[in-house]
Amino acid sequence: MKIVLDTNCLVNIIMPGSYNNDIWLAFRAAKYVLCVTNEILFEYHEILAKRYNTLIANTVMKDISLDFFDFGRIICLDYFFFA
Repeated sequence: MKIVLDTNCLVNIIMPGSYNNDIWLAFRAAKYVLCVTNEILFEYHEILAKRYNTLIANTVMKDISLDFFDFGRIICLDYFFFA
């Protein structure tokens, strides 16, 4: 399954114990493919850094980028449609 994850949703699902943390865990378990653009990735980092801190933002972005490079669980729409 392919999804686009709204930034507000990402902010609310990454913390263990959050109401919808199972969505983040499902992504980590390769249950779906995350579709993003470069702008979405930048927004993810910006908002996470504001809401939590830069360390958490960097950690989440590292998790997302590792999934892209190592497992192909992310589709960067910029690459397919605008490159």
